[in-house]
Amino acid sequence: MADYFVQNNYIYFLSNNALNKTLLKKINLAESKSPATILTLEPSMGYKIVEIENNIVVLQNIKNNNLILWNEAQGEQQIIKQVKYYKWNKKFDELLFGNDSELWSYRPQEKQNKFILFTRLGGVIKQAEWYQPETHIFYVVDGKLKVTENLSSNRWTGDIVKMDEIKNLVRS
Repeated sequence: MADYFVQNNYIYFLSNNALNKTLLKKINLAESKSPATILTLEPSMGYKIVEIENNIVVLQNIKNNNLILWNEAQGEQQIIKQVKYYKWNKKFDELLFGNDSELWSYRPQEKQNKFILFTRLGGVIKQAEWYQPETHIFYVVDGKLKVTENLSSNRWTGDIVKMDEIKNLVRS
């Protein structure tokens, strides 16, 4: 067993016992049935089950920083490549994520436009955070605290403050 996560009466776990595959399995603790395989992944010893929220199992491949989002209710998988940081909104229906140069959101319930690109920069984006009630997003780049509207288009973006160093954005 590579990794596991307990959620309600279920244990989700990764198994590398299959030939050239990693399996995500689920077992109900209240029943005496065998574990069910719910997702088959490419082989890797770098997978980690990060969290399970709103019927979405979030796995991370720590070798390449890819996130795998498995929507258990819909039976759909989404791979998001090279993610350095991510954070769900409070309703767990929108994922804010990014890497050194891009800031995105993912809306799993949308039929079209599931991904929204907020910014692509030459400077390194250090971190990002939802502003409550998640109408705006704060992010740090080159010592500047910036803000952008959480809109799919025609959004306003501006600088809040410039400092020598901004260590942490904290969500209350």
